[in-house]
Amino acid sequence: MNAIAKLKNASYKLTRPRRIILNFLTKQRTPKTISEIYAGTKRQIDQASVYRTVELLQSLGIIYDEYLLDDHRYYLAESPHHHIVCRHCHKIECLPCHVEFTPPKDFTVIAHSLSLTGLCTSCS
Repeated sequence: MNAIAKLKNASYKLTRPRRIILNFLTKQRTPKTISEIYAGTKRQIDQASVYRTVELLQSLGIIYDEYLLDDHRYYLAESPHHHIVCRHCHKIECLPCHVEFTPPKDFTVIAHSLSLTGLCTSCS
């Protein structure tokens, strides 16, 4: 299900801030920080709206959060996946997540994180 369909399915409208942020993230190849999203949207919306919109889109499973390079970064995807970061030049690449997971019966709203680093071919 695409982002707009997920919004409508959850009874949310495609407001101007949501459209601007989704358009920006659609064009990105790597996860972006809140500051990068704000700057990348050419400050068409205020920073508080960026925070609120990112929080909503994340809660709806439209964008995902990953902690990379000492900051939270957000990306648009159909499903969560991981990224690997070059320890030298900080190049970031996507890695699919193939983990089959059966949650323990005493837990709900489970999330996981995985930090992967290495040296890219240019740096090794």
